[in-house]
Amino acid sequence: MFTQLRIRDFKALESAEIDLARISIFIGPNNSGKTSALQALDLLLGALAGEDNVAGGRWIAGPDRQILLSSLVRIGSRRDSVSIGVSYRDESDYASSGLSRPMISQDVIFGDTGYRSHRYE
Repeated sequence: MFTQLRIRDFKALESAEIDLARISIFIGPNNSGKTSALQALDLLLGALAGEDNVAGGRWIAGPDRQILLSSLVRIGSRRDSVSIGVSYRDESDYASSGLSRPMISQDVIFGDTGYRSHRYE
């Protein structure tokens, strides 16, 4: 289960850290970034699953979509990349052991040359 979503320079969001629970509801006024947060999560999950790639450094292509990378970078940003990350606990080997599960963070940076993923505990 994801415990936190981190977004930097994605569409309407300059920088956001959103704590997540088993069920999370996004509430806010129009143009506050609710949809941008969900789109960022969708883009991240696609990249982690290997569904998306950056073709020629300009397009993020997937089975159902093709997105111009520059349309994802926040207007007014000094960067030419987008960073999206999540934190979660590894549930795979710890269910019956009673051991404390490590917190894992995974970040993906989308830029002109493609995207790269970083995982750390």
